[in-house]
Amino acid sequence: MVGASTHPSASEPLSGATLLSWCSGTDKSACYGYLRGVAETESAKNAISCPGSATPDQVVTAMHNYLVGNPSVLALPATILAADALRQAFPCSKTSR
Repeated sequence: MVGASTHPSASEPLSGATLLSWCSGTDKSACYGYLRGVAETESAKNAISCPGSATPDQVVTAMHNYLVGNPSVLALPATILAADALRQAFPCSKTSR
C-alpha cells in the first residue's frame, strides 16, 4: 500500500476521526461539503440547527472545536457527531422556524 487514504470506502461510515482530519487540513472543502450535506438532510427532517448566515469557516470551526473538545467520540459515526455539533453551535430560536 503506497499511502493510507483519509477517505473511507463507500460501505464504511465516516468516523469522527476522519472528519477531524478533513476539518484540520489546509483545504477544508471536504469538511464543509460533508457538514452542509448533514445540515441539509437533518433540516429536511426538521431536526437540527439553524446556521443561517454562518460562513463556511464558522461551520468548519464549530465542527473542529467540537471534535477537539470531545476526543472520546472520535470513533463514532461522523453524521451523529456533525448533527450534535451543529445543533450546539447554531441552535434554532423559536422564530427561526
